Amino acid sequence: MLTNRRGQAKTVFVAMIVVLVAWGPPVSAQEGKPVKISGSRYMFYNVTDFATSFLRNVPSAPDIVVSSDSSLIAFKKLLDGEIDAYMSFRKLDEDERLEAQERGINLMEHIVGYGAVAIVTNPANTVTELTVAQVRKLFSGEYLNWSQVGGPKMSVIPITRDESISGTELVFREIVLEGYPVAQHTIRQADHDISLSVRKEPGAIADARFTEALRGQKKGLVKIIAIKEHEDAPAILPTEETVKNGTYILASPLYMYYDAKAISTIAKQFMDFCAVHGLGTRISATKEVKAKESDM
Repeated sequence: MLTNRRGQAKTVFVAMIVVLVAWGPPVSAQEGKPVKISGSRYMFYNVTDFATSFLRNVPSAPDIVVSSDSSLIAFKKLLDGEIDAYMSFRKLDEDERLEAQERGINLMEHIVGYGAVAIVTNPANTVTELTVAQVRKLFSGEYLNWSQVGGPKMSVIPITRDESISGTELVFREIVLEGYPVAQHTIRQADHDISLSVRKEPGAIADARFTEALRGQKKGLVKIIAIKEHEDAPAILPTEETVKNGTYILASPLYMYYDAKAISTIAKQFMDFCAVHGLGTRISATKEVKAKESDM
């Protein structure tokens, strides 16, 4: 857990240079409690950096405490009132919305940007593009050799993160795996070790957070693969533009969820700050989230 004050901000792929005279009115004594935000590891580093920038420009603001937790743990903290906002790299499902509604929480959904899952291989692999179906077959074990997708005669080594309930993993499962399990010979690694593992295995294929994949490619550890929605679709590489405009299929909005009855003004201002100055340019949108009547 990190308590951000006024240290030097780090550089992140979506970060922009923020030059502000002020952001919002002075903070009242009633809103002097620390703002607590928890959830998605994908969003953790970016939100931590923006907390530092926000606090520099709002001297009267309380501390902003950002932590990384699994989806289940962070959502439970929101329900229990332990945090002010839950950051998620996926949309809440109907069961979660219903649970919040039953707990008397006026759940609000705030889109603060966009993220993506990147598919990466060893840099020496000659394959440069794959369809979603091909990726699924490579990870599920239906395809065991790269020659089955036009690549070299080389065994496929699937690698995925060792996080069964992360938002990134859930997005990958929903869009790519479609309910299929990964192959039994899949190697599971901590997210920060995936790029090194792919570099060591010539036949490796892995799913990685876009930010991690960019860092790995810059260091020459991995190659990011262009993805086709189907055989006749164009191959799209993940970039800031294709992730934001939705043409890259393995992308998802980045959300913050909060209880409208309990959220402070300063916390809402910080979420707007994230949306406008880093996690997405002027794409901030907030709406009330309720379970559908059919689920009641």
